[in-house]
Amino acid sequence: MTLPDTESPPSPGNRIIVNNAGIKAWSARSVKVRLEHYFEGVGQLSVGAFRRQIRNFFGSTVQASSPEFLALYSLEPSVFGGYDVSTQYNLPGAVRLEGWSVDYRHAPPFLPAWARGTQVFANVTSQRVLGDDTGDFAGFVPLAASWGVSVNRPSGSLRLNWNYRGRQRAGRIATGSSLPPDAFFWEKPRLYVDVLAERRLTRETALFVNLRNATVVPDDQEAYGAVTPGYARLRQRFDLGALWTIGIKGTF
Repeated sequence: MTLPDTESPPSPGNRIIVNNAGIKAWSARSVKVRLEHYFEGVGQLSVGAFRRQIRNFFGSTVQASSPEFLALYSLEPSVFGGYDVSTQYNLPGAVRLEGWSVDYRHAPPFLPAWARGTQVFANVTSQRVLGDDTGDFAGFVPLAASWGVSVNRPSGSLRLNWNYRGRQRAGRIATGSSLPPDAFFWEKPRLYVDVLAERRLTRETALFVNLRNATVVPDDQEAYGAVTPGYARLRQRFDLGALWTIGIKGTF
C-alpha cells in the first residue's frame, strides 16, 4: 500500500494506492504491416497499420475510502477518510487496439538554388480501442500528428515544427464523486508550434535559439462523462507561456 501525502489535499496524484497482488500478467498478439517508398536523393513515404489483441489487460478502479476499508488497514478515518482508493484488476474480456500511421519526409528537387537544403516532413498516427475501453488507458492518444519545414545551410539552420495531440485520457474519476460513474479526466486537444534556429559563429561554435510553444497555447484538463454538459467540463488550466532556450554550443 502507498499512502498519500496528508499535508496535501486529495487529487488524482495523491491517493491511497493498494497493489493487487493477485493480478495476472497481460498478453498480446500483434500484427503489423508497413509499406515504404524511397524518393531519389533524400525522402521517404511510408504507410503502416497494426492490430493488437490483448487478454487480461489491466483495469483500474477508484473509489471513496469507506470506514470498513480504513478499519481493515488500521488507517485513521480523521486523517485518511477524505482520500480516494485506487487499485487494479484484470479486465474480463479481450481488448483490441487498431491503428494506422503515415510518415512523409522529402527534400523537393525542384526548388531554386536559394532554397536548396529545405526539407518538408509530416506524420500522423490514429488508433482506437475496440472492446472494453475501461482499462488503464491513461495517456492513450487516439490521434497525433506533426508537420513542418527545415532549412539547413552552411551558415546555420532553421526548423519550424507543428505538433498536434488529440484528446488524451488522463485517468478515472473516483466513484461517488459529483460526476457520473463513466467520467474520466481528459487533456484537451492542443497544437504546439516550436521554432529551432542555429547560427554558426565559427567553425567550432554556434549560437542556438529554441522556442517551445511559440503561440502560447494553454494546457486544459477536463473532467466529464457521457451526460456532462460542455460548460461543466473544464477542470483546470495550466498557462505556462512560451519557453525560450538561448545559448552557445561548441565542438572542440
